[in-house]
Amino acid sequence: MPSLYTLDERSIVGLRDVDDAHREIAKLSRDLSGMLASSADFAEVRDLFARLTEVLLAHFYVEETAIRDMGEAPEVRDHLARHLANHGLFRDAVSAIEKAFAEGEAQGDIPDIPAFIPPEAVEDLKDLDREMADLLRRHAKA
Repeated sequence: MPSLYTLDERSIVGLRDVDDAHREIAKLSRDLSGMLASSADFAEVRDLFARLTEVLLAHFYVEETAIRDMGEAPEVRDHLARHLANHGLFRDAVSAIEKAFAEGEAQGDIPDIPAFIPPEAVEDLKDLDREMADLLRRHAKA
């Protein structure tokens, strides 16, 4: 099973906190994909997914704040709106997966996590991160 999120050159934006979070999200995604492929037990998968969710949501906050801190230029505002919309897709997927975990807990049914995450949303996010790196070079405040 392929990883839910892999790190590539588009994922590196040049801010240590953001880049470190991308690395951690990629590692946790690999670990989760491995667990799903190996038929790990319900509690282990749920706990790792909870950890990934915690890191992901904290990362979204840091990333969105970094974009807001670039100022009010129209291209920054447009980028922020698109980044927020993409993060919203992931927040919705996380909520749906959490609900599926809750519904399947009594039977130990692990949700089909990849089915909740549109692959195009992952690719769009990487493209947004590459664009964020470009914007940071032009708009980051010293």
